[in-house]
Amino acid sequence: MIPKNHLLTILGEYTNHIYIELPVGGVVDLFVYLLEIFGIRTVKSLESSFYGLHNVSKVAKVLIDKKIEIEGFWIRNIDDVQDAVHFMPLMNQMIIQKFQCSIEFPPEFHFEFVQYPNQISIMDSFWFNINQLLNSTCTRIHLQQSELSNQDLNVFLHDWKNTGAFPKLRYLEIQSEKIDNQSPILEMIPPITNVNNPRTKISIRNMFDDHIVDGVRVNKDDGTEGWLIVELGEWPILKFLIADPADTVVEEIPEDDEDDEDDEDDW
Repeated sequence: MIPKNHLLTILGEYTNHIYIELPVGGVVDLFVYLLEIFGIRTVKSLESSFYGLHNVSKVAKVLIDKKIEIEGFWIRNIDDVQDAVHFMPLMNQMIIQKFQCSIEFPPEFHFEFVQYPNQISIMDSFWFNINQLLNSTCTRIHLQQSELSNQDLNVFLHDWKNTGAFPKLRYLEIQSEKIDNQSPILEMIPPITNVNNPRTKISIRNMFDDHIVDGVRVNKDDGTEGWLIVELGEWPILKFLIADPADTVVEEIPEDDEDDEDDEDDW
């Protein structure tokens, strides 16, 4: 039986979520007990900020051993960045749908995904290089403070145009100070935007952050349609959305209507 001080609430007979109050000690033992007694096969979310990466590492090893999927994993608010450096190799053994990282790694940090999460959002993404981008199997990629350049992005987009390349990718957003107006991306010098009227907004239904306004249409060799925009200024950024007739929404924007973009991540 679970001690009373370990259990916060179990919400209703039919709920899929169990909320627990874990004690300072015995975190892993209790976690394993709950996995087994309730037959849990998916963990909704796991965050480093709750009990520190030391305990999260122990839990992660249990999830790896039991091949349990994590819907969302977030590394943030840690006391020692070296804990995250030592933790990252476990990422390539975990089954993760959405990975979000909001910490700054040391300049010498290096890590390469072997097993990619379905979606990634990395705040300080200098370590996510062009090779990782070219090998990615993600559906959604959001990189801030990137080191990727025009040349890198040009290589990636030319590769994307090949039939069969990046079949899962739907949205790419990269903010990088190395995006400039000195070299072309897909034979176009940034800024890259469609200035013709009427203005157009392309979005993915039910994915409110994934949209492009005044984008330029680009096509794969197999006819798949993508939309690209590159903006310069204080925070140069590239956005690329791959259309799918099943869920892509195309809207005309009235001339007096300003687009109110929100780059916050709601994962």
